[in-house]
Amino acid sequence: MTVADMGNYYNWNGSAPEPNWQVQTKSSDDTEHQRSVYSAARFFLLADPLALVAGARYTEWSTGGMTSSFSKDKVSSYAGLIYDINDTLSAYVSYTSIFQPQDNRSVNGNYLAPIEGKNYETGLKSDWLDGRQTASIVLFRIEQDNLAVATRSMGRAIRLTTVRKV
Repeated sequence: MTVADMGNYYNWNGSAPEPNWQVQTKSSDDTEHQRSVYSAARFFLLADPLALVAGARYTEWSTGGMTSSFSKDKVSSYAGLIYDINDTLSAYVSYTSIFQPQDNRSVNGNYLAPIEGKNYETGLKSDWLDGRQTASIVLFRIEQDNLAVATRSMGRAIRLTTVRKV
C-alpha cells in the first residue's frame, strides 16, 4: 500500500488491505531437550542462628533442527549464609552461578549459547504474623554472558546478538 492508495487523510476511514503474510521460517523438526538434577542442604554452623545453605544443579541441554544445533552441559552451584538476628529478622549473603539455556538465534540462524554468569546478593529479610507479612531489603550484582539483545544492523533490520552485561 502506498500513500496514494489512502487518498485524502481527512477522508480516510482507517481501513487498509490485509498484508501478504509470510509462512513462519522455523522448521517443524526443531527440538529442544533439557534434563537436570539438583541437590540442596542446610547446615547449622557454630551456633543455632547461623546456617549455611548449599546446593548444585546439573543441566544437560541440547537443541537443533535442519539449520542449526547446539549442545551444552553445566553444573550450577549456589551457597548462602543466613544469620537469624532475632525471631523476625535475618541477614544473609549468597552466591549463585547462572546457566540459562535460550532458544534465541543469531541473524545467521544459529542458536545462541546459554546465558551464563554469576549472581551475588546480600540483604535483610523480616517475617511477621507467622509468614503472612514479609519485608526485605536487598543489594545484588548480576554478571551475565551470552545475553540475547536485539540490535539494529544494515539499516532497519533487527538481529539478535550476544553481549556481556555487568
